[in-house]
Amino acid sequence: MASSSKKKGFVYWIKSLFLGRLISFTFFKNNWPIVAGSIALCIVFIASKYNCQMQLEEIMRLSRDLNNAQTERVRESSIYNSRIREPEMRTLIDSMKLGLTMPQEPPYKL
Repeated sequence: MASSSKKKGFVYWIKSLFLGRLISFTFFKNNWPIVAGSIALCIVFIASKYNCQMQLEEIMRLSRDLNNAQTERVRESSIYNSRIREPEMRTLIDSMKLGLTMPQEPPYKL
């Protein structure tokens, strides 16, 4: 019997909550600064969380852009180094007068 009265009490509280009897107009009238402050704090919290998520997405996008730029820099550096290495090797071969020549075609496998 105790559990049935407990159930009725729980159902009563849920029912009164949905019907507006648990928190009445007088409660809001007497405590309007607290209610307004609570609502304002909730709005500020939601806005700050949204702002934080947008900034995190921007950080991730900028990190991807930075990674792409670093990769591009390494690629351009290797192209530049390969371009200046060949003329230096030619001048070194010519200055030592070894009689070596560089092939015009790259080697290939049979």
